[in-house]
Amino acid sequence: MSVESAKFPAERVKQLRRARFNPIASLEPLTLTRQIEQFHQGWLGEFSLTADSIRRRDDVIVIALPKREKAVSRRSWSIILNEGLDDAQKQEAALHQEALQFFYDHLTATDVLEQNARGGFSMLARQMMRAVSMRYAVHEIVWEPRVDPRTRADRLTATFVHAPLQFFENATGRLRFLETPYAGVEGIDMDEREWLVTVGEGIMEALSVAYMFKRMSLQDWVGYNEKFGTPGIHAKTDATKGSEAWDTVVAAVESFSQDFGAVTSRETEFALIEAQAGGSLPFPPLVERMDRAIAAICRGADLSTMSAGEGSGQGASLQGDESLLLEEDDAAMITDALDAVSRIVIQQLFGADAPLAYLQIIVPRPKTTQDVIAKLEFLTRHSVPVAIDYARQELDVQAPDDDAGDEDLLQAPAPPPAPLSPSPSARAQLGNAGRADTFRAVALRQLSATQAHALAPVLDRLAAIEQLPDDKFAGALHAFRADLPRLYRDVLADKTLAAAFEQILGSALLDGAATAQQTTITA
Repeated sequence: MSVESAKFPAERVKQLRRARFNPIASLEPLTLTRQIEQFHQGWLGEFSLTADSIRRRDDVIVIALPKREKAVSRRSWSIILNEGLDDAQKQEAALHQEALQFFYDHLTATDVLEQNARGGFSMLARQMMRAVSMRYAVHEIVWEPRVDPRTRADRLTATFVHAPLQFFENATGRLRFLETPYAGVEGIDMDEREWLVTVGEGIMEALSVAYMFKRMSLQDWVGYNEKFGTPGIHAKTDATKGSEAWDTVVAAVESFSQDFGAVTSRETEFALIEAQAGGSLPFPPLVERMDRAIAAICRGADLSTMSAGEGSGQGASLQGDESLLLEEDDAAMITDALDAVSRIVIQQLFGADAPLAYLQIIVPRPKTTQDVIAKLEFLTRHSVPVAIDYARQELDVQAPDDDAGDEDLLQAPAPPPAPLSPSPSARAQLGNAGRADTFRAVALRQLSATQAHALAPVLDRLAAIEQLPDDKFAGALHAFRADLPRLYRDVLADKTLAAAFEQILGSALLDGAATAQQTTITA
């Protein structure tokens, strides 16, 4: 549905487009300073035109600033019920929620000067984000009554027409609309039912100053390249000035050089006057400094090149934190401005003084894999049911295909073997004769799941140690434990085998010590 703007008829838009010019063609520092001062005094038109040209011409601003403006528009949004409502209020709040959901789902955003551009809530958010750069973003609201085709309830939506700031003045501290291009400084008051005004930071003032310094350096750099980019020719000759030989040399120099040549006698010397110091030009560092400043102003953090100079890890972390902070603040700016629109919608449909639901733009906090794992472990440790699909989604792990066939899958690590702890009565009943056989049987059972055949040489030595008398048993076992890394390095490379084997040795050593102590006491 095409909705005509009441404030911007077609003829006025046509006149404005035809009268547009390039305000930065002859922009100078004094001119920019005057425009910024006038903007602060309330005369918005001249600086707004200059700023619009700068944001479209500068190679860094044209990339960095839209990234800031588009960040919030890409986020999802929802209509949330107010907190602390009783049962009766909740029923009314549900009606408000449905009405606001319909309004924001069906709104249209367009632009006075670019009426081919039409979109929905995302485009409206991007246009409102112009307040970040220009201090103000203004939309005319053209209301559209609708009927919900699903419930047949009366609904409202609107077309938001973004207007350039040269249509407004702020001399009284409150934006006023200029009805004609020649209205001077006196505008008319703006009804909040007809206008949406978003107020932001206004970073274009700082960006325009950085742009001016960058432009001056680039102009000087280009001039230097034009002057000294092509080497000159200095010809020396013994011919007399004005002679045929002299004229021949002059003609040769003119044919080879490009406005940078000279012919002299051999006694004449030329000295080149150079402005550069230390063999490097002063222009590139200033241009780079301004580019980095522009990116930092737009995005709230430094560029990757800046971060690399100060430690890429810390720089990347700082950039992420600062960008998130700005995005959250931008989302709050948009929702605060749209609260007034939501209030008008609810007043028109329900006659209520204030809506019981509100728009919220969702800016999720970034989460690391460690954060997700800690959350899942906390939930499972406290017996909170967690769906496997949810855990896979949070960890970004794809489920195996049903037809994977013989595809290898990750397995849970084998639990550590239980330590051997024979009871005192069992040790007393074993005696020296049965101790070796019983110990071998327990060890084999303990290692049955860990390739016991590879341990044959080690078990043979264990068997020999177990045949020793009590007074030599403990010493031989200690010596075997010290030799174990040398005797069986491959076994120790397997952590599961190493853990099981160490527990066996510890239990055997304790058992041997206890048996020896018992034998001594008995004797």
